[in-house]
Amino acid sequence: MASFPERSRKVQVTILASEWGSSKGGLSTINRELATQLAKCPEAEVTLFLPKCSEEDKKLALQHNVTIIEATRRPDLEELEWLLFPPEYLQIDVIVGHGVELGKQAQVIKESKKCKWIQVVHTDPEELGMFKNYSNPISKGEEKHKTEVELCEMADLVVGVGPKVSEAFRSYLRGCKKDKGVVDLTPGVFEEFVSVIQDIEERKQRSVLVFGRGDAEDFELKGFDIAGKAVAALQDTRLVFVGAPDGKHEEIAKRLTRCGVPASRLRVREFIQDRETLKRLFQEVDLVVMPSRTEGFGLAGLEALSAGLPVLISHNSGFGEALCSVPFGSSIVVNSEDPTDWTAAITKIWAKDRKGRLEEVEMLRDSYDKKFNWAKQIKDLLYKLISWTHDNFWNIRSTPQTMGATVSSSCQASQGRIGVTENHKDLDSTQLSSTGKGRLNFSRLCRLLISLGSKALRETFDRIIPPQNLQRTLKRNPTHSKLQSRRKEGILSSIQWSKLYPTTPSEVSSTSFDSHLLMVLLRTICDLSPPPAGWDTPPLKEDTSCESDIVRLKYFFTTVSRHAGEGSIDDAAFSSYWQQIRDTLVRLRGPNFENTIDEMKNQDMDPLDEEHFRELLKQWRKEEDNIKDKLNELESAEVLKVADFSFPTEIVEKIRQLYATREQRLLPVPWCEDFSFHLNEIFTRLKIVSKEKTRGVLTDDITDMTAIFKAHVEYQRPRTVLIEGDPGMGKSTYCQKLAYDWATKQKELDPSFPDIDVLLLLKCHEVKSSILKAIDDQILPAEIGDQAKECFFKFVSENQSKVLLVLDGLDEMDSTEIKGIYDLVEGKELSGCHVILTSRHEVGSKLRRYCDTLWEIVGFTAADAYSFIRRYFKSINREDILGNLLEKIRYSHELRNLSKNPLNVTLLCVLCEDLEGVFPTSRTELYTEIVLCVLRRYEKKQGFSSKSEDLMSSYREDLVHLVRLALHSLRKGKLYFEEHESGSPSFALSKFGFLSLQASGCKRKALVRYAFLHKSYQEFFAGFYLACQILDGRIDCVSVVKDERFKNELKEAFLFMIGILASTSKDTAESVIKTMAENMNLIDPDCKEDIGELFHLALSCILECTSLSRTLGLHLHISNLDLRGLIFGSGAPALSEVLSANSSLTSLDLRESIIGDSGATSLSQALATNSSLTSLNLLWNSIGDSGATSLSQALATNFSLTSLNLSVNSIGDSGATSLSQALATKSSLTSLNLSVNSIGDSGAASLFQALATNSSLTSLDLSVNSFCASGATSLSQALAVNSSLTSLNLRSNGIGDSGATSLSQALATNSSLTSLDLSRNGIGDSGAISLSQALAVNSSLTCLNLRSNGIGDSGATSLSQALATNSSLTSLDLSRNGIGDSGAISLFQALATNSSLTSLDLSRNSIGDSGATSLSQALAVNSSLTSLDLRENIIGDSGATSLSQALAVNSSLTSLNLRSNGIGDSDATFLLKAFAVNSSLTFD
Repeated sequence: MASFPERSRKVQVTILASEWGSSKGGLSTINRELATQLAKCPEAEVTLFLPKCSEEDKKLALQHNVTIIEATRRPDLEELEWLLFPPEYLQIDVIVGHGVELGKQAQVIKESKKCKWIQVVHTDPEELGMFKNYSNPISKGEEKHKTEVELCEMADLVVGVGPKVSEAFRSYLRGCKKDKGVVDLTPGVFEEFVSVIQDIEERKQRSVLVFGRGDAEDFELKGFDIAGKAVAALQDTRLVFVGAPDGKHEEIAKRLTRCGVPASRLRVREFIQDRETLKRLFQEVDLVVMPSRTEGFGLAGLEALSAGLPVLISHNSGFGEALCSVPFGSSIVVNSEDPTDWTAAITKIWAKDRKGRLEEVEMLRDSYDKKFNWAKQIKDLLYKLISWTHDNFWNIRSTPQTMGATVSSSCQASQGRIGVTENHKDLDSTQLSSTGKGRLNFSRLCRLLISLGSKALRETFDRIIPPQNLQRTLKRNPTHSKLQSRRKEGILSSIQWSKLYPTTPSEVSSTSFDSHLLMVLLRTICDLSPPPAGWDTPPLKEDTSCESDIVRLKYFFTTVSRHAGEGSIDDAAFSSYWQQIRDTLVRLRGPNFENTIDEMKNQDMDPLDEEHFRELLKQWRKEEDNIKDKLNELESAEVLKVADFSFPTEIVEKIRQLYATREQRLLPVPWCEDFSFHLNEIFTRLKIVSKEKTRGVLTDDITDMTAIFKAHVEYQRPRTVLIEGDPGMGKSTYCQKLAYDWATKQKELDPSFPDIDVLLLLKCHEVKSSILKAIDDQILPAEIGDQAKECFFKFVSENQSKVLLVLDGLDEMDSTEIKGIYDLVEGKELSGCHVILTSRHEVGSKLRRYCDTLWEIVGFTAADAYSFIRRYFKSINREDILGNLLEKIRYSHELRNLSKNPLNVTLLCVLCEDLEGVFPTSRTELYTEIVLCVLRRYEKKQGFSSKSEDLMSSYREDLVHLVRLALHSLRKGKLYFEEHESGSPSFALSKFGFLSLQASGCKRKALVRYAFLHKSYQEFFAGFYLACQILDGRIDCVSVVKDERFKNELKEAFLFMIGILASTSKDTAESVIKTMAENMNLIDPDCKEDIGELFHLALSCILECTSLSRTLGLHLHISNLDLRGLIFGSGAPALSEVLSANSSLTSLDLRESIIGDSGATSLSQALATNSSLTSLNLLWNSIGDSGATSLSQALATNFSLTSLNLSVNSIGDSGATSLSQALATKSSLTSLNLSVNSIGDSGAASLFQALATNSSLTSLDLSVNSFCASGATSLSQALAVNSSLTSLNLRSNGIGDSGATSLSQALATNSSLTSLDLSRNGIGDSGAISLSQALAVNSSLTCLNLRSNGIGDSGATSLSQALATNSSLTSLDLSRNGIGDSGAISLFQALATNSSLTSLDLSRNSIGDSGATSLSQALAVNSSLTSLDLRENIIGDSGATSLSQALAVNSSLTSLNLRSNGIGDSDATFLLKAFAVNSSLTFD
């Protein structure tokens, strides 16, 4: 018999790379991730081919199933060229190249290895060249682009990294009709960073991180200047730059400080190659920004997002485009190169608390992961690879959905031969001898059983144990024990065991299980009942159950294999076998499988394949004979053991029924017995955190509610688990849910959770003697007899590992009975039982050292709290008031923190329900109600019945120590106090539930320490104490107001004090506010921040009592008030009341306050009566059309306001129309800023119509809106008659050439406009020509900005002709156009005669040496130009030489920018000499 030749069983993929790590940036990262993701698929075998590599990297790669092979060193070639010569032994089915550097080798390897070629592209060289700063970047970019495209044309498949690059290369390849073959591979979440745990505590100074090399080549490409300027505007923010090359730190720091970032807020660090260091960096900073002007993808941003860190991404990037397709993703994408827009975006993130920011990132990361999942994309790619490979080797008919369902282990050798041949031919039986036909019949049956039979077993197994549950199921104790016994008996081989329990547990997959292993697993762990005749005897024909068909399949394996001796089956037997096997497979796999089986029946077979399948079936028979008897004997022994097992089924079922009934109702408010919900309707998951055993402090380990028994360093199999928690955190609810889920068999348990038969839940306060007596009293049904009880306790005693004891509320247990708990925990009693105990800290601290594992329930996450609230109101059919509470929590930082505690959330729900969704207007009233609710709970629990309406007064004596200690500990900056500080017994302090005992953290001496349930309670009580002190005359208002601590660390206590004073003595509260106003009047007017902070505090006081606003307004005598970022929506009404009563304030800055429409409406009411305010700044305040309408109504009657800034809002067309109505009537406004407001043509038209009659407005800013040519036409009509407007900003709209033409007509007659900004409007050459005609006659315009308008040489030529006659224009910005040398020469010729222009910006205009030569000629005679910007052009050495000659004689130019041109060292020396002669000139 011929032996089957050695042949690969998987797709052999070789990836060309320069390294395993990421020191060379994104290319290396993509290669490594592609390799590791492909290697996860059982159908692929991945090799990384590198020039050189360390042994450590090779080991790391092997952990990911990736083999690294080093290229042979070739001294005459560059390192990457060594990759042209892969070893002869390396089998390659697919070679993967990447870009130009790693793609050129692939074309050679494709020919030498006769393999397929995938070309990966992750950048667009042509676009990059537009932003690079080295010599001739555009031409070099084009050259590289051509090479890249040519490589892609030659490749078999092109993979674009991300949507942006993929779309670009589709367009490039459209000409050769290969555009449809470009695969978009958008990188998914990086698993290695998901494990990073972010600290939720807010930092005093926030840090923004940017990545990159920072050299001249990439500084502006990566937008580092944008990041620098954006962060420079934020006083509390630090910029962290990571990626500096060796020795370049100072150079990069200098570049960034030029952007305005002070050295005190700048950190520059070297490039990070170690991924662990990168993880720590992601924990250090608060935000990652990627403001690149262009970016192929942007892996650094994705890595940060994967680590759960907030990010801001440039829209002109692949990652930015991908994010915009994900829910909420567009919120972190910035479509601008303007640093102020990035500053605004960062400020918007800072406006949210850190915990909220991190939770939003987690949700976004999950959404991104669902859309761009690595596994699915790689599976689709692998399907394409398999579909390529030639028929004799890869004839499997796979789909992305069935990928992975290939035969494994011994059957995996057939992986390439088990499916349907694509191009088969029917056989003519007359051409075959009977012997030959018989051998073919036998081979076909072998193939049918080995290929499709194995698949049927695997699919049956996957239906019973879904792949996502496989790892968990195999880890669970009963399953693991059964499989261990089969391994011990030799039923499972070591190879099969390694498939079940691989080194990396998450890699376990049924795709690697052979048919024997699948058969054993189906019999052992799938809860299948043996057919009546057993697992080895063919079942009756009429029995078509799943179990019987599994036995049939096994029978056919065995029966067909018996023909292996002669290796032949006649036609009659073949037809009978085929039909029976077909029927069995169709029942197991479904009717859709019929065609596949029928096609296979007459397919041709390669002789080698025939031999291969016959060998596999023979091997199957041999293994079956070896294990058959062993497996039957083991199963028989297990059956006998079960038969002798005296399990108290009836009692256990009654316990389940008890829990299913008793524990199904949840009492969210413990003191109200008749107020309950069904557990499944209201239960919300709790956050459970591990505790360090020695000192009882929390760690970062968070777990699921059934994973509390997981192994750790001290205990591999913990037996006793202590769960602690503050009052109201949900300890009892946890126990209740555990018991209910066990009773109803609802929850999927963690693999580490014990395999138990009985769960016994005991309430500790009802334990009066022994544990067994408590089980009898609390759990066992009363009707069962003594004998049944005895049997049950005997079962418990003899099967302790099958019993879980849950003891809830140790802190409520009688101290005289607690010894029994110690005996249980120490193992003196029921030492084999698993035990869970819950307790508050004061009792739990005494038991910690005896328990194996410590956990703490820390309550709800924000999402969980919202979920609980929704369930609560749904269960009581009051969803109509649900939104009131959610909104209250959403906009209250204190309530968000408060809602971590489930009891507090419940109290808020109860209050909301009792108050019909109408919450107290002040925070003080809200906390008063909460405290009263807790006091009522105490009364109810103690059986008291107080008749007093004022419970706080009734319990004043009890509370006096508590409130004094609250202020005392706050002053010390602590949330707790020691028992010795209190002067009261512990019961008196903790009886109301506001305090809990905490770990002291002291090893030398045990201290009793009490912490408040929440800091806000502590602050409330401190405020209560202060109010009592003032009312009792022990302290005066002046001393409290002057105490700086009440503006800072004691601010919240101060606010509660005001609220309590306002409810008891309004005169006293007014006296405090008056004192604050008088203090503000005394502050130096230049100290704006000090005035703003004190005013903000006063305004916060008013929120506790609105009637105090008039007092503040009347006594405030300052003129300027800067409240930027201090006033939010809730503070606007109070501020409005103050303004209504005040007559001294002239300037109010409320930028970045997010007051919204309601806040704008409130301010409008004040403006209608206020007659002193002249300047109002409302930049970035989320004001919409309704807010703008309110403001316009106020402007109609207000005649004092002259300046209004409404930029970065969203007033839209409707809001603009409303404002235009105010402008059309008599108005005092002289300056109006409406930039970034989504104003379109109709809104712009309304505003411009108003300009036709308005005679007060001198400055109008409409930049970054969305009106087009028709809006410009309306403007031109207005400008033709308006004579007051002097400054107009229309930057970044879309007026185009026709709009520019309309404007130019107006400019020809308008004589008032002096400054016009038309940058980024796409006016092109045609628009520039029209404007030139206007400039030839206009004599008022002095400043014109035409930046980024697509103006070429013809447009520049027209402008130069206008400059030759225009004598008013002093400043012209033509940067970022494309005028080239021709346009520049025209402009410079005009300079020779023009005598008015002082400033000219021509940066980024592709001006070369000839343009520079022309300039030098103009400079020799021009005497007016003082500033000239020529940076980022292509001026070379000869141009520099000409300039140096002109500069030596020119005496007017004071500033010249030639940065980022192509000037060499020698000619730079000439320029420097010219500067030495010309002492008035500054040079960059």
